[in-house]
Amino acid sequence: MDETHMLVKCDMEEEARHRNELIREGKATGKPVPLEDEEPAQDNTLKNRKHYLGKWLHNIISPKARLSNYIYRDGDRGAYIAAEYLVGAVDFFLHSDGAKMYKSFEKGGKYEDMGITRVGCGSHVRRPFWKLKLTEEDARWVTEKMDSIFVKEDAYKGLSDEERKRRRGKEIAPILHEIKQKLDFLKGEKSAPDAWKHPGLYEAVDYALREWAAIQNYLLTGSGDFTNNICEREMRIVATLRNNSLFWGSHISAERLSVILTVVRSALMNSLNVYQYIVFGLKTIHNYKGDLADLLANKWKPSEDAALVPIMV
Repeated sequence: MDETHMLVKCDMEEEARHRNELIREGKATGKPVPLEDEEPAQDNTLKNRKHYLGKWLHNIISPKARLSNYIYRDGDRGAYIAAEYLVGAVDFFLHSDGAKMYKSFEKGGKYEDMGITRVGCGSHVRRPFWKLKLTEEDARWVTEKMDSIFVKEDAYKGLSDEERKRRRGKEIAPILHEIKQKLDFLKGEKSAPDAWKHPGLYEAVDYALREWAAIQNYLLTGSGDFTNNICEREMRIVATLRNNSLFWGSHISAERLSVILTVVRSALMNSLNVYQYIVFGLKTIHNYKGDLADLLANKWKPSEDAALVPIMV
């Protein structure tokens, strides 16, 4: 298993009614998520019409291949979009948050036979506990344990996948075991007479336990991270464009957006000059006789001719 794919969804819900709610409660898990992964659609006709389309944009990023792919399928949210993209993948990891749609890649799910191992996101599990750490001693304990994992992961940077996997098994697996024991204990406390005083804590515990099998899958590989934050960061681009580019009001324009973002973000992941890369592609792709895969950002090498293309500033 030598590749990690990460997937998140982009929620383009009606901003006027849902924006603050999304920040407070999260998109799919009911837990705090600090991103508003939405894409805008401008309305200039009726005053009370929706300003944002209730549609979804997906991102699948491969850190090792250095490719970021944005996908729009008529605004649909289904897991089949990721499944179609990963057809033919063997022994891959799919890194995601705990949205229900991703459960279809787990045992008993619709796409179980694809042989893709879903890995949960440590940040999504940690975040609700972090929000409670000043008022809940148990939440503070879980947060500190999770933070110790991040510290170790930072120390693993630069190591080979094999060595990173070995250290995760030796150093991080015991920490995860401690956290799991605490979560099981807290779950048993839900029936206590004063449990009603700690609703947020038990919601965090329930989410963490639902995700625990996927979290532990992170120990099976030395590639990838403890979180899918790299993919979340890709979606911040969409959140920024939500306010700066209020002209994506149709399925066609959203599809064009996904193409543009794919080209630009993949070029940046490979430290390419985006302008040179796009100009080269427009001049070359229509009559290119070779393998089109050679034109991907992770394979393309600027030629002398490309270096002569004027740079826009």
